[in-house]
Amino acid sequence: MFFLHLPEIKEGEATEGIAGKIKSSAYKYPHLWLGSLAIFFYMGVEIGIPSFFADYSAKLKFAFDGEMRTKLLAYYWGGLMVGRIAGIFILRRYKARQILSFNAIIGAIMVLLSLVAGSMGKNWFALVLFLGTGLMHSIMWPCIYNLALEDLGPHTKIGSGVIATSVIGAALLPIMMGAIQRGIGLIAAISCLFVYYAYITFFAMKGSKIR
Repeated sequence: MFFLHLPEIKEGEATEGIAGKIKSSAYKYPHLWLGSLAIFFYMGVEIGIPSFFADYSAKLKFAFDGEMRTKLLAYYWGGLMVGRIAGIFILRRYKARQILSFNAIIGAIMVLLSLVAGSMGKNWFALVLFLGTGLMHSIMWPCIYNLALEDLGPHTKIGSGVIATSVIGAALLPIMMGAIQRGIGLIAAISCLFVYYAYITFFAMKGSKIR
């Protein structure tokens, strides 16, 4: 990202009155870098659930064919859609830090309860919890995005570009998790989600604070 040479787009941003607070470069804002990493891990969370759904459902003794898996995954993506629509109203009432930390913690709890329920033979309950995480993932992106760009002023455009490059997490993290699955097992691979949730929670509570 240092060598991208992103262009400076000048549109007469209003910086009067805050010039003394603005740093010389977008890259000098720690919360931007931490937010970019949060997006990277968020992509692992969002894509990790559907990527491992087929193997996880098989481990839960469900013999779904491809068509049935597609129909069930629609509930995960539907949860994302419903949550993002609801987020229009939720974001007006609560702070982004509160929403992000709450969703990350509840998402992690849902995955944990799903693994526990699956080990106890409560397979349908485990499956519902696993797919239900889509509702928690729904408005993580806009919360992270807004917190990472906070107070960047005229550097907001470049900061947005820095954050956008972090979607590569959707390509890299599932591959890493797949390697863990082959080497250790499926549960170990799914447990990587707890690391992603933990970092997102850290960013919400501490990493997103302006320095």
